[in-house]
Amino acid sequence: MKVVIKKKQQIADIMNTFYLKKRGFNMNFKNKMKKRASLLLVAAIIILIVSVWAIIELKYFFGAFGILISLIGTLIYSKLITEINSIEE
Repeated sequence: MKVVIKKKQQIADIMNTFYLKKRGFNMNFKNKMKKRASLLLVAAIIILIVSVWAIIELKYFFGAFGILISLIGTLIYSKLITEINSIEE
């Protein structure tokens, strides 16, 4: 009888350590995703500032270039929103 109880306790210990490792991994993953999302936000802000400068300063010649940069910034911002939504789930 004691042998069976010992085996069950060992199995429970193994399951607990596995669960804690898995939970810790998930928490680390969420922290990495938050850092990645903040980096994407900084990149989107920089690209939008550059696109506004390109539209104001280089009106006619680089206007299409500024629009292209603003589209890239919009794509990065939309990716940022999807990353944040995936973190919250």
